[in-house]
Amino acid sequence: MTQLAEHRTTPWRLPLQSPVGGRKEREGWHTHLVSMTGVEGIGEHAPWSPSPPAPCPIMLGAPVSLSTGDSAWDMAALDLISRERGVPAAAALCETPADRVAAHALVHDVASAVAAVADGFTLLKLKIGNLVPEELRRVELIAAAVPDAYLRLDVNGQWDPWDAHSYVRQLASPQIDWIEQPTAKPMDLRDLGVRIAWDESLRSEDWACALRVGDVAVIKPSWHGGPVTARIAGEAALSAGLDVCVTSVLGSAVDRWCALHTALSLHGEVSVGLAGPADAHIPEAERGFFTLPTTPGVCP
Repeated sequence: MTQLAEHRTTPWRLPLQSPVGGRKEREGWHTHLVSMTGVEGIGEHAPWSPSPPAPCPIMLGAPVSLSTGDSAWDMAALDLISRERGVPAAAALCETPADRVAAHALVHDVASAVAAVADGFTLLKLKIGNLVPEELRRVELIAAAVPDAYLRLDVNGQWDPWDAHSYVRQLASPQIDWIEQPTAKPMDLRDLGVRIAWDESLRSEDWACALRVGDVAVIKPSWHGGPVTARIAGEAALSAGLDVCVTSVLGSAVDRWCALHTALSLHGEVSVGLAGPADAHIPEAERGFFTLPTTPGVCP
């Protein structure tokens, strides 16, 4: 039994590789749990708003379980328990984790798309806004520059529902893998020639509707209640016939490794997206795939 000897939090700040909403840096907190045997587990709290993590829900001397009720402390608990067991975190989440999982690369323009394909990626994620002619042209130029790649277009809920059907039809082509969170609220945009993925809606009161009218569920362990809760959500989506994409929240290496382990603990049509700020300890893809680490814990 793993018992808690110490807990603490430490702030972190890292430069973003590309500005997001005017921000050039990403910041958050790491949560630390130390066992009676001196083994340490690290989790992460990385909201976009500057709010500190919740107090540690585990009393000193109490046993540590994988479910603490808080995502940041759940990550730390997973790291701690898997290190004490001597297994990768994915193996603490399930008995038989996958050996590898396909990944997409976050791109912004033709140059970054071409570079990602040269690195072996065939799945590319591109954030887009309202489909004004310039934005449509940007998608077309990137698609033409990497004809053997598939584009995942993330709208972040910006489209007006009145325009959504028209926008989906304009974008539909065999090269578009899916359109993610096209509107703020889930709506049925299937059967328009392209798959629809839902992200933010799966973390709201609209989650059941999003599963019903979606083709893909985007799961973020950092914002989905932690790795255990995220895995349960992923299994539910797979059981409902959806594909699953597990992604980071542009956090530090802890956030990205946790997303990878969560994805590897799922079985079915699963992929990952691990974009984030510059960090020396991030996972590295090999020809568009991430493999199961052999070292114990979340971060090797």
